[in-house]
Amino acid sequence: SVGQYRAGDCGNCHVHLPAMLRQGRGYAWFNLGLLQTRTGSAKVGTEEFTGLACFVRALIVDPTNSGAWYNLGIRLAPLGMVDVGVVTCNQQQCFVKSLEFDPTNALAWYNLGTTLAPDETVTVCDDIYSRQQCFVKALEIDHNFSNAWFNLALLQSPTTPVMVGAVTYNRKQCYVKALEAGSIKPAPWLNLGTLLVPGEFVGVRDEMYTRQQCFVRALEIDPTYSIAWHNLGTTLAPHEQVQVGTDMYTSEQCIQRSKTPAAVSYTHLRAHETPEHLVCRLLLEKKKKITKINEKSNVHHQQFIYVKKYIYDVMRLDSKSR
Repeated sequence: SVGQYRAGDCGNCHVHLPAMLRQGRGYAWFNLGLLQTRTGSAKVGTEEFTGLACFVRALIVDPTNSGAWYNLGIRLAPLGMVDVGVVTCNQQQCFVKSLEFDPTNALAWYNLGTTLAPDETVTVCDDIYSRQQCFVKALEIDHNFSNAWFNLALLQSPTTPVMVGAVTYNRKQCYVKALEAGSIKPAPWLNLGTLLVPGEFVGVRDEMYTRQQCFVRALEIDPTYSIAWHNLGTTLAPHEQVQVGTDMYTSEQCIQRSKTPAAVSYTHLRAHETPEHLVCRLLLEKKKKITKINEKSNVHHQQFIYVKKYIYDVMRLDSKSR
């Protein structure tokens, strides 16, 4: 049923899936939860269920469903709580429960690591793990996990390497591994460049890069990355120029670009909106809507006056002609 739904053939899935839900099958609730967007919901009988509510129902039927625990943690806000039967869980506890039933879930290890404070530890299957050790566990399961390599690099000191599997990696090598694993973010390039000394080269995917070229690569991904512009400017001699995209820049121009506020999209602002900003935006939109309605009604009123005057003039002329 889920496969048909995702393929766009819903002829049978709306018949079979509700039938399985009525029977209380945990995997049916789990699959229904996977089909919901973060803000979407599905109607089962006369009730609406969000994805989070579907995962809760799946866990009430089968508390050992590792995937349901993981997805429940993903749907929860960082400070959110959810009741699963008689147990109340936060995001971190959901990931722990997921790993207790499936310790091979690299995504659960990674997300568990992101919930921990720098000095915090967590117990999984009677073993204690730090934030760094959670990322290491994720990489031992999936060696091409770019975000795990990047976060592992952020936690390392420049002089203390970390062991992943049987191989030791320093901070620089972790950034390289993140890029070779397919990271498309500018931050790994920026951080890698800051670790290089003038004249030093680093190999990424069989190509060699200087610190200056690392900053350029970061800016090719995000031309508004102010700290990358600043760092690039510091690598240039007074009369030296560097190409970024199709344009050439001097050191002074790079520094100037780093001080220029980047344009922020409306979508970005909405995604980072605080409750206070939300109230202000809704009030402004309401005011704008009322103003538009008033303007529209004024236009209609003026049109009515013109029509009324026209009819009056026609009637006056007609009476005179008689």
